[in-house]
Amino acid sequence: MKFRTTLVCLFLCVCMLLSACTKNSQLSAYEITDNLKSLSSTIKWTELNGDQLSSYFGFSDSDCEDFKVYVNSVENHFDIVAAIKPINNNSRQEILKGFNFVKDKASLNFKNSNDTEYKKISSGLVYTANQYLILVIMDSYDLVNSYFKEINATIAN
Repeated sequence: MKFRTTLVCLFLCVCMLLSACTKNSQLSAYEITDNLKSLSSTIKWTELNGDQLSSYFGFSDSDCEDFKVYVNSVENHFDIVAAIKPINNNSRQEILKGFNFVKDKASLNFKNSNDTEYKKISSGLVYTANQYLILVIMDSYDLVNSYFKEINATIAN
């Protein structure tokens, strides 16, 4: 009887773990960015469409299998939430270069004028989860880090 109970408990634990892994692996760019936006105090987000990716990041939407990018560039503030699934390794490298370009450009804009924004932008990191590259620059990094743990995101190399 004890063995059967233990076996049933073990089976339920395995099912729960598999369920959690499946849920995280099915996240889309929309779900990732929507969850991240909900953690921010930023109210006004502007979505970038495929045509805007090239002028903003330097890569095109043809490098992306799936993407959602939101920016807030209200005067004296800079926030960005982006989740992009590259189509291949070359595209991944282009997207990483584009993320770094935007981060560097934004930090230069605020370096001498707004120390708080400069530090926030400089703290922004690129993460990876389920083949998505995720760039987050916003307040609430503690909440963001908790969310990234939940979806098993790691810092991108």
